[in-house]
Amino acid sequence: MKLAFHLTIVALVWCGPAESAFAHPCGHHNNEHGCVACDHGGPAWRQLNRQSGYSSANLKTVSGKILEIVYLPGDGPDTGMVDLRIQTGAGPGLVRLAPSGFLRQGGLRLQEGDSVTVKVFTVGAMTGEIMVATEVQGKGAQMRLRGPSGEPLW
Repeated sequence: MKLAFHLTIVALVWCGPAESAFAHPCGHHNNEHGCVACDHGGPAWRQLNRQSGYSSANLKTVSGKILEIVYLPGDGPDTGMVDLRIQTGAGPGLVRLAPSGFLRQGGLRLQEGDSVTVKVFTVGAMTGEIMVATEVQGKGAQMRLRGPSGEPLW
């Protein structure tokens, strides 16, 4: 448990906290290092994911209203990550989805004010917790974002 916590802190210090696009300091979206803040899905992310104890037993389903859609920068127009700030019964939360191009290819169209249901696991971040989506459902469309080990499908 301590090891996973320390690895999370190291990854977040390396890349910066998960923030909105204007505050996101990472600036590197080449899918080589796999930092948690950027969630590229590279080798470092997969290693951290295994060590953090991710399992299907850690998944929970969260429903809420989209307060804000945050587009993080990427190398190109379709590579930046998409986060959702949602209002749930337990309060507001931040959900990491996938690159915008992957969501567009899957036909997922979300807007602020929409209701959304996401299957997530939680990762600690410097600014609190972030929920990482494995599936998302909204506006009649459902999309799987991660495989059975939590690895990105993009």
